[in-house]
Amino acid sequence: MTHSKRHRIARQVRAWAERTAKKEGFPEDLMGLCARSSAQLFTLYKQAGELPLIAYSVRHSHFFVLVEGYIVDVTATQFPATRKIVVFIALLKDAEKLTQYDYDRIIVNPEKLIAYQRATKWHQKQTAKLSQLMEGIDDSTYHTRCGSRHN
Repeated sequence: MTHSKRHRIARQVRAWAERTAKKEGFPEDLMGLCARSSAQLFTLYKQAGELPLIAYSVRHSHFFVLVEGYIVDVTATQFPATRKIVVFIALLKDAEKLTQYDYDRIIVNPEKLIAYQRATKWHQKQTAKLSQLMEGIDDSTYHTRCGSRHN
């Protein structure tokens, strides 16, 4: 997958997350939408022929996606070090320097993510739902407000 396509998919999911945050009352920094956004990213990358994984940092209670040696995080704005990075895409070796990407668990698909969230009693509003995957994802052009980081 080209970096351009990887970034386009991430921008689509970021736009979905911003709309969802407004509609459902999440904060503007998208805190609380990392699992649901990661499930969306996973689904789109998988449809594009990639082999994504969902990673989880226990310390930060944060989900994000690993794909082709990159970390992709569309809810990075919730952390001080990445507050102005609307779509965070960085090589794994570089991104792991940021503590929110020091992951403890790898989850192989959205079904396992949902099972993990239920078993660990995540708030229902933050829990991914299979019925909502791809719902509201728009392929139209999305312009980032603050830019992005690519390595």
